[in-house]
Amino acid sequence: MESRLVIELIQQSPMIHFQHDEDGAALRATDVKPRLDRFLIEEYKKENDGGDVPKDWVQPGQAGALKYQMRIKAPNEEPVSKDPTKGLYFGNMGEKTKKKQMISYKKSIHLEIICFVKELREFIKKKDKLFFFLNNFGTRQGKGFGSFIISGSAAEAEALLSVYYDKKTIYKMVYPSEVTAENILLDVNEVYKILKSGINFNNVYIKSYLTEYFLKKGIEGEKRWMKTTEIAPVVVTKGKLASGGVKNPKYIRAILGTGEVQSWISDNGNHKPKKVLKKGKMVDEREEIKVASTEIARMPSPIVFKIVGNTLYIIPNEPQKDIYGKSFMFTGRKSDTLQVPDPAKDGFSIDELMAGFKGYFNKEKGKYSQTPKGKKADPNAGKPFFFIHRVMLEEVNKTEEVKS
Repeated sequence: MESRLVIELIQQSPMIHFQHDEDGAALRATDVKPRLDRFLIEEYKKENDGGDVPKDWVQPGQAGALKYQMRIKAPNEEPVSKDPTKGLYFGNMGEKTKKKQMISYKKSIHLEIICFVKELREFIKKKDKLFFFLNNFGTRQGKGFGSFIISGSAAEAEALLSVYYDKKTIYKMVYPSEVTAENILLDVNEVYKILKSGINFNNVYIKSYLTEYFLKKGIEGEKRWMKTTEIAPVVVTKGKLASGGVKNPKYIRAILGTGEVQSWISDNGNHKPKKVLKKGKMVDEREEIKVASTEIARMPSPIVFKIVGNTLYIIPNEPQKDIYGKSFMFTGRKSDTLQVPDPAKDGFSIDELMAGFKGYFNKEKGKYSQTPKGKKADPNAGKPFFFIHRVMLEEVNKTEEVKS
């Protein structure tokens, strides 16, 4: 049938699905089609000097919905299903999220588009590969979960991404073939920590590059400000208690996405971790600090992680401009407000941040050479695969020399 466009999707990384126990659990057309519609409209405007899509492409009475139908059918096989709370994918997903499962299909997923408008159908065919290279689906999609492609190799993905982003630099990490998508997803968590929050675990201490980046611009992050204003507890695990005031504090982590709640280790009144008995073990007690704004809703991270084969792409999109300069209320032991940096006043950019992060990451990842606590028999236990296999963070189309 001429009006039918058939697409076979190949899954690249597990998708977190809340309907995992239903037959045929896979991508949902109700999730894919609205995003594809928005993407097609944006692409048409880019190619036609901002002009609107033809009227016969649009569903009558449904602004933003294009005139085609979409059906998605899972392959006739039982998907591989795993609990995403196991293996340290996320330790604080909450009770509701624990009902979700990571699912993976070995065979392709059948996506069918019925479109009687020839020009629209041809435009979809022209853009479909790029759309799936740019997007992930399901929970934690920004962190590499739910990656699907139509066909092709990492080289084809790079070519399409390079054209789409034009002058913007995108990054990649190329793994050996024996490293699985699930292994790479574990690494995503570590890469993002080094960028945004820093690492202080298992004898490994790496400062947040975001903090280092803004300190060079005379801006301190919100973390120490929260302690000095007594919003957050002050726990000292290494070194001495920091003294002195905070100069020019800003809510810098908002640039890489905002969250509604932060979890902090409680102190025992003597700047040491407060311990509580939980499931027969003494563990650090934690307390929550709420972060909210009346000016803007929660913003996802502009950094997208995309897995294609054994390559992890790191795509730095622009943050939402309306977050710049906005105030957020931090509510913990006390309450106070703090502003997000503004590039017009503070002189920063996501491209500059990521360019500096490349060198910082490639240098600092060597600190994983420290032996994890209680793991002396296996010095690589618990270490990221990018350290074990000496994987470098590179610019796309610019291969770095691998260093020991």
